Amino acid sequence: MRITVLNAFIILYFSVSAYGQELGVPGNLKAEINEDGTNIHLVWDKPEGKVAGYNLFLKSGSQEDFLLWGSAGLIFDRKYDFEVMSKYGKFYEFKVCAVQNFPSVIRSELSASIMIEVPSRYLPIVKLNNPTTKRGIVEISWEYETIVSDLQGFILYLDGKEIKVTKAKRKFVFDNLSAGKHNVQLLAYSNSGLKSVMSVKKFIRIK
Repeated sequence: MRITVLNAFIILYFSVSAYGQELGVPGNLKAEINEDGTNIHLVWDKPEGKVAGYNLFLKSGSQEDFLLWGSAGLIFDRKYDFEVMSKYGKFYEFKVCAVQNFPSVIRSELSASIMIEVPSRYLPIVKLNNPTTKRGIVEISWEYETIVSDLQGFILYLDGKEIKVTKAKRKFVFDNLSAGKHNVQLLAYSNSGLKSVMSVKKFIRIK
């Protein structure tokens, strides 16, 4: 069995000869987010067999496989508090296994997984591009991070009036603006209603 160890500083690879034949699989894995979204509290049930501790496995973001969360080391209790470093909304998926470490390191099969989404505590500011005008048609375009899992959409403000835009869009077109000077701004908002800081204001002049 090849296992990838993941922590904030290094990724290592090592092999384990066999799964623990005498070790049961930890069950009833649960996850709960604390109030300020900075911590995921994990708990699970003790399996059958002589257990020295547990290893935690994590999958998040663009990862395709579960990685051994090396920062946790060998967990001696049936619980673990996972620190959430990202300020952006993100999905985390966990598994645990039981470990025997004498006379050699042996691991049980991995438990069933638990997935949890941590809501954003902060949203990046929308980067609003300069509006373009051609034959009376005004195009507003912008750039935004794609790593925010709980992004609900955008609110475009034209002269202070709100226009909601879906999260997949990165442009909006006006074809009937009146002559004169207009201003436009954008902000992003999440599923929970959290809003980003307003973008830089851009101006449009229609002759």
